[in-house]
Amino acid sequence: VLDVQPWCTEKAGRQPGQPISLTDAVFRQLGGESMDKGSRMTDWEGELSHAQLRYAAADAWAALRLFALSPVGAIVAIASESGEVGRLEIDSASLLDKGVSNLARAHVLVSTRFQRTVFSVVSAVILAALSGTAVVGSVALPTLASVLFVYASVAESSGTKSKGLARYNSAQALELAAEQEKTLADAESAKAFLPFGVGLTAIFAAACVTLRIFDEAEGEASSLLLSPFFSTLMRRFFGLSSVIGAMITADKALLMGTKLTPRSRPEENQNITEWEAAALSLDSELNEPQLETRIAVALSTVLASLIPVPLFFHSLEEVTAGLDTLAVIVSSTAAAQAAVVFLASEREFVDAERRIAVQSKQAALSELFYAQAQAESAVLAPSTTMSGAALAAASVAVEFSQLGG
Repeated sequence: VLDVQPWCTEKAGRQPGQPISLTDAVFRQLGGESMDKGSRMTDWEGELSHAQLRYAAADAWAALRLFALSPVGAIVAIASESGEVGRLEIDSASLLDKGVSNLARAHVLVSTRFQRTVFSVVSAVILAALSGTAVVGSVALPTLASVLFVYASVAESSGTKSKGLARYNSAQALELAAEQEKTLADAESAKAFLPFGVGLTAIFAAACVTLRIFDEAEGEASSLLLSPFFSTLMRRFFGLSSVIGAMITADKALLMGTKLTPRSRPEENQNITEWEAAALSLDSELNEPQLETRIAVALSTVLASLIPVPLFFHSLEEVTAGLDTLAVIVSSTAAAQAAVVFLASEREFVDAERRIAVQSKQAALSELFYAQAQAESAVLAPSTTMSGAALAAASVAVEFSQLGG
């Protein structure tokens, strides 16, 4: 229940000072009569839907709040009632609709356009007031031109510094990418033997196993190839060749891995620059494995080829009596070892290729950023020139104004 102005109570058919409910005011606005609480919704059920009643109540609530407040408070209440004002229908027949019309017009006045208009008017008034004073021509214009010139000069200096930094970063990225590409090329030259070494080792092992199968076949040997002496000699030769092939394959894999390892540049001498230290490092270091390491890898390859021997022979006499079988076992183990080394080396090389591809991509991005910085900094020089020209023009204008005065 609300206490409103006498004009609203008279529209609802009540005496001044008597309270009126919001629903009665809505029904009176729609042309109905005041009803009791029990029969109100029943009599109006056929004339108003639920949505119409809700919107009418919202309209009346906005109008009542508008006129219940002071004129200043009505302007403040526009922000909270702006969502309801959009649904109001203006009708000059009733006093309530006139209030709604005033509310809509007030909402337009305090919108964003009104704020922009006030700012423009105030700015124009200030500029018009200052245009006739001597301080604008003699102090304000040269000062403003000087500030613009200083700002453009600082911006050009900062842009030049940023362009130099981008160029330095791009050069560093390109240098690192080129060095890694060279490292990958050196490692690939060592990797080129690995497929050949693995294939040759596998061929020797297969030949050794084949000769063993021929010797165990039934029937008399009718050719020189199947004679016992020549067959034993060939089996031992193929077994030894398989071990040598596995040793060379492991050595080339070690060489490839060493070439892929990043090199540390010696900088003990603080009197030389980084470029000179890098040049000395590239000239003096061969980036190859040490002799002791290569010998250790070769011996480990031979020992790994002999690992399955205790599974087939239990004494030295059995080993001496079964040299042909020993050759087959050693050659097969050497071939398997060479295949494992090749797979591990291939995986390491592919991983290095991926890392170098990422570095090349970063170098390309650095080059792109440098080009973008160079293109953006090219605009700064004309801006500084224009700012200097504006400063000179302002100074000339001041001089002429002083001469004219």
